[in-house]
Amino acid sequence: MRRATVAVCLLILASAIMGCATAGGQQKGVVDHLVLIKLKTDATRKQIDDLTGALLSLKDEVPGIIDIGAGVNNSPEGQDKGHNYALFVRLKDAATRDAYLIDPRHQSVVVEYAVPILEDLTIVDFMR
Repeated sequence: MRRATVAVCLLILASAIMGCATAGGQQKGVVDHLVLIKLKTDATRKQIDDLTGALLSLKDEVPGIIDIGAGVNNSPEGQDKGHNYALFVRLKDAATRDAYLIDPRHQSVVVEYAVPILEDLTIVDFMR
């Protein structure tokens, strides 16, 4: 009985996933790209400000970015698991997200501003 229930759940999940895809295999809809970052403890205010400025400038440089935001965590909830900085990027669709990830301007910001002060990160994307 349990096996049958699991099989049915997997079929429903597979159908839902396939329903999100177009004939070309790309998913439709806006993509929200969330990056939760643990900055190194010795990151300076200037390095953090420079990272924020560079990230925000991507909106005017990389096609398909609808909105972008970045900054230091200020949540009072105490559930950040050490993440002390966040980036939010809203992109036109999955194809735009895929292009953004490999865009040389994005990669340059990552290498020049993020990597020197980055300890760890978590990335989650979802579609709307």
